[in-house]
Order: sequence, then structure tokens, then C-alpha cells
Amino acid sequence: MAAADQDRADLARSTFEWMTGGEGLDRVDLAHVMEFAWYALPLKWRVPLDEHIAVVDAAGELFERLGLDRYAEVFRSSETRAILDTYQRSEQEGFEAFRAAYERSGIDPPDLDDFAWGGVMGLEEATSREAASRALETRSPGPDRPLRWESLSTPEWRFTRRHSFSGATGNGPSPRRSLDRAR
Repeated sequence: MAAADQDRADLARSTFEWMTGGEGLDRVDLAHVMEFAWYALPLKWRVPLDEHIAVVDAAGELFERLGLDRYAEVFRSSETRAILDTYQRSEQEGFEAFRAAYERSGIDPPDLDDFAWGGVMGLEEATSREAASRALETRSPGPDRPLRWESLSTPEWRFTRRHSFSGATGNGPSPRRSLDRAR
């Protein structure tokens, strides 16, 4: 990329470093791509819309060159452009557009009848949610036909509440979910 356009390559590099935290390509999954393009970029990178568009274009090229076409498609999608445009009108409307698109993606593990993800998660729950999202991504046939959580019938990805116990606040019982991958 740098041989053709150094500025574009620098944007791609900055995006990659932001998304991976220096941990490499293994850190990237569809959830991280969507969260970056639809949340972090418009809210954390305080630059004009045309620069956001340049970032997603460069990132799209980078991921295409890496052979990760699904991720490149997210960056290049009309949905990404629409979400970035929406943030220009209102941060609240942009965030709502991000959440709606993320939920439609099929990789957002929803609440179940007997389990709800916490609004503020500890490390264990956040790690479990990320694993569930990655499982949904690997089983999803694509953004046009997202897989729904309910269709996962394999026991290795059935998440259950293991136990709850008192929190560290000392103000009585405070439920804390601890999740296991049931095998």
C-alpha cells in the first residue's frame, strides 16, 4: 500500500494499531471491526467526516489485501457510510444506528430468557461475551443471512449461569455472573 499511497498506508496502519492494541491480527474479529468503524472511529477520532471516510476506505483496502474480505466489506459498506453520516447529525442517533446495525449483524449475543448480559461486565463475563460473539461469527453464513443465537444447538457454546455470590461492596448480596462453556 505504501508504494502506491503513503498517506493511505499510514491511515491503514493507524487503524490496525488502534484495533489490535499492538497484539496482532489474532486480536481482530468481526465485532472489533464493527465496533471500530461504527463506534470508536466517529466518537474517538475527532476529525471531519471526509477523514473518517478516508480511514474506512484505507482499512477496507488493508483487510482486502490481508484476505479478510468480510472485514473489508464492513469498512466499505453503505451501512458504515450511513452510520458515519448519522453521527454527524447527532452522537446519540449515531450510537443508536451503531447498536441497531450491530444487533442485526447476528454476532451480538442477545439476552436469553434465563440470562441477561450485564450493562457493566467484569473480565470473566466480558471474555465470555467475546467468545460467544466469535462463535456466532464463525457460524454465520454472512451479513445478508445472519445466524441467530437461538439456532446454536451445539453444547460447547451453550453459556449458563454457574453461580452468584456477594459482591465486594459489603452492601449485601450483589449478583455476579460467572460463565462457563458447557461441554
